[in-house]
Amino acid sequence: MRPTLFTLGGAAVRSYHFFLVVAFLAAFGLFLLEVRRRRLQTGIALDLALFGLFAAVVGGKALYLLAHLGRPRSIGTLLAEGWSGPGLLLGALSGFALFVRHRRLDGFTWADAAAPSLALAETIARIGCFLTGCCHGVPGDVVFAVVFTASEVAPLHVPLHPTQLYHLLLSLGILVFLLFRRKRTRYTGELAVSFAVLFAVARGFVDFFRADALHLAQSPLSVVQIVAVVVAVAGLLLHRRLLRTRGGAHPPREA
Repeated sequence: MRPTLFTLGGAAVRSYHFFLVVAFLAAFGLFLLEVRRRRLQTGIALDLALFGLFAAVVGGKALYLLAHLGRPRSIGTLLAEGWSGPGLLLGALSGFALFVRHRRLDGFTWADAAAPSLALAETIARIGCFLTGCCHGVPGDVVFAVVFTASEVAPLHVPLHPTQLYHLLLSLGILVFLLFRRKRTRYTGELAVSFAVLFAVARGFVDFFRADALHLAQSPLSVVQIVAVVVAVAGLLLHRRLLRTRGGAHPPREA
């Protein structure tokens, strides 16, 4: 595809990094719109976004390095390469949890405001994955298979499942669903729970076709799929509990 998107002043701009930046900026813009629509404090939103970005970068890089410990590459090479998608999300969620706890905010209210932004970020970031060839699929004899002719990651001239596009389309569907449901929620936190469940299901489904899916010994499911099942089940149980205890009850808006 196109690992290098363009050159700027003689420096190569990588497709993956470019769309990762675009994903953050777009997600941040949507987050601010949601914050203003919900009449929350924009100052808190700025602090939360910056702290979440830092935590996401740390989590994404840490999980990427952990997953590639056995690869014959230098530490410098690994540091210069990409991030783990689940690591980015886990890092962002961990940073979010720490921030709202420290600032004593209503976590469900802010999580609802951030949920559509996470889906938008995932959608845009996968464009960079597709152009780079990372997160590629297994060989597949399907009419929509993709053949990479320029990639430092994906095998060349082999029909592969376009798992990056699977991710993109599923994330776009989640985004549309969340935007449709944001004014129809039955309890505070429903958007965030819906995102967690839908993202887990989508991620677990795509892992059936990803070439880099990591399996434990004799396990029919990958590590990501096992985690996805746990997250989806926990999310559904939480949804049931919150619907019963907080259905129809929305806390007052942040001052």
